[in-house]
Amino acid sequence: MTRSVPTLLVLCFAALMAAEVPASAQPTSCNAEVKVWPLGPSYAVALDGTRALLGRGRELTVVSIAAPNTQPLPILGRVTLPGQVRAIALSPTVPGLAAVAMDTEGVALVDVSTPSAPVMTRHFAVGGRAYGLAFGPTDGGFLLPPIEMLFVARLNLGIQIVEYDNPSGAVLRGSFTHTSPSQSNSADVVVDRFELGAGFYGYRAFVADQNAGVTVLNVANPDFPTLIGGPIALSGSAAARSLLLHRDGTLPIGQTDRLFVAAGSAGLRAFSIVGAQLATQYALTLPNAPYDVEDLARDGLRLVAAASYGGARVIDISDLANLTQLATTGSTAGRVHGAAAGPANLFLAAEQAGLLSYQIVAGPPMSLTVRASVLTAGTAYDAAANDRYAFVTDFSFGLNVVDLLAPGGPTQVSPPFSFGFSGFSVALSGTLALVGDFNGNLHVLDVSTPSAPAELGVVNVTTVPGGYLGSIAVSGTHAFVTALNAQLFASVDFSNPATPVVQDTVPLGASPRGVVVNGNLAYIALDGSSQLAVVDVADPANLVLQSAAPLSSAASDIALGGGIGLLSRGNQLTTLGLSSPAVPVELGSTLLTGTGVNSLEVAAAPGFAHLVGSSIDLAIGTVVGQAFAVDVRTPAAPVAVGAIRSPTVRSIAPAGDRLITANLDLGVTLISNCSIVLRDGFEDGAGLPGRWSAKAGS
Repeated sequence: MTRSVPTLLVLCFAALMAAEVPASAQPTSCNAEVKVWPLGPSYAVALDGTRALLGRGRELTVVSIAAPNTQPLPILGRVTLPGQVRAIALSPTVPGLAAVAMDTEGVALVDVSTPSAPVMTRHFAVGGRAYGLAFGPTDGGFLLPPIEMLFVARLNLGIQIVEYDNPSGAVLRGSFTHTSPSQSNSADVVVDRFELGAGFYGYRAFVADQNAGVTVLNVANPDFPTLIGGPIALSGSAAARSLLLHRDGTLPIGQTDRLFVAAGSAGLRAFSIVGAQLATQYALTLPNAPYDVEDLARDGLRLVAAASYGGARVIDISDLANLTQLATTGSTAGRVHGAAAGPANLFLAAEQAGLLSYQIVAGPPMSLTVRASVLTAGTAYDAAANDRYAFVTDFSFGLNVVDLLAPGGPTQVSPPFSFGFSGFSVALSGTLALVGDFNGNLHVLDVSTPSAPAELGVVNVTTVPGGYLGSIAVSGTHAFVTALNAQLFASVDFSNPATPVVQDTVPLGASPRGVVVNGNLAYIALDGSSQLAVVDVADPANLVLQSAAPLSSAASDIALGGGIGLLSRGNQLTTLGLSSPAVPVELGSTLLTGTGVNSLEVAAAPGFAHLVGSSIDLAIGTVVGQAFAVDVRTPAAPVAVGAIRSPTVRSIAPAGDRLITANLDLGVTLISNCSIVLRDGFEDGAGLPGRWSAKAGS
């Protein structure tokens, strides 16, 4: 996608401290993460006394709930983690220890004993995607106390038991995977120690294997977990999403031990437990369903079910044979994924709304009253930036503005709910941001005051359903946009921002992706087509498709840098000669670093191309986000020079003397790039705090 390219780019501060820097100096590798704006959809919440631990994007946030009706709920501390928070578990034996499942990024251990300064103490892979986790006991030996281990649900790779407190680092102990791959799709796990009699105990783990049901394992020996039973299918079209184990000696015989299962769109399932086996199965279909029940929490004999777009439900579980809904939140500000319950209070992790607090009011009829919240942002698709601010399109709220140089790290400065449209693509023109949405509209926004962006005008480019605007290039007061499903290219005059006008459109016969403008020509990458569309844009009111230049393979994006074209195409970067502008020619190509690479976007910097996409992490056997760097100073022989992990990355753009990536649910990452700044003077404190300069040569 087209973006303005800075002329001076920085590798790192340390490289610039010398009095002189040789003009030929270049790093041998690229792309180091500098800072992260981690706020994204909230999927998990856990309670630790008067504090709530909220996962929002890559951030674990510690929130005070001592006064649940405080608006907004006070944030005590926060820590940025390597990946998106999917689940949180608190150790029952080590005060202040939290384990966080981060999907493809494995597991992080976080010390939250000092709420104002939580610290990640360990980060380790578990051989698969960490989706759910629990601390649980294993047998310590004859007459010895049990040993606490960490149990991790790894989707299709089953359960991994981890010795998390080994002084030399976390040790992967035993694992269990069903012989049939379709049965191991493990989303959650709970672990229990139960009495066998005569002072002996058994150790069991219950595993939510999604479509296969619930599996029961003997985990007394952490090196050799063995199958006790299952997977036991859930009744109806139910999917096991998460589990809650409940033991209450005051309940009737046969219901003392019970297991509750969040069953997706089927509602709630429950089992009585006899010994180590699941016995009778019970079911509750939630009123006004279907809603996907994704998480469970409990306060006494009241169960709380996080029911996605249906908010949360409170269920009476005093009698498994008569499960009854007592109350509901109704619709919430965001899709609810996680739930935690305390005395008279309910806390929800809501996708766009962050942490929601409710008061449980007992008595007929029971009700839930909203108390307070902590806001998060939505899903980032694209980004454009200047030296100070990143402008990030958001699926739920149009556009978010992030201050990249805020003290303490990148911070959103625009209101959390800025706009009501679904933002997809963005480009800048001075103090205007041009935003394409998922419905074929181009919005013109005034961003001269970043904390208060305002829409000036909007125009529909295409009425084709799903014809969302995939890329925007700006030249003067014209925006040149691609509409994917509509398979067209359009010019929009925004000289009067209040009334933008579509001047002309050109059908392309394929879905257009990236677009750049070079003089009077626009170059458009066509998805699934081994061609590059070349359009004459000299007269924006009369676009002329000049040619469809042949390529050796399809490209997903194009950028311009140093007079050459840069093509992102699957697992490679290709350079494009433009000496004859209407007839671009492939000059050279290089494979990107990694296995199973699929690049999405490319941005240009002097002498380098930066791409984002995905590759396969062979250690865990799954797809991860990556940012790549390629040295293109010799266009005929580009060289891949490095890559870093960038979870859920979707887009990349220059930001002054840095690069930023838009990372879907994880906000914005600020990274360095492959060039050294050559600038006269000294630190320019007031305008760009923290930047250093160096003088090259004599």
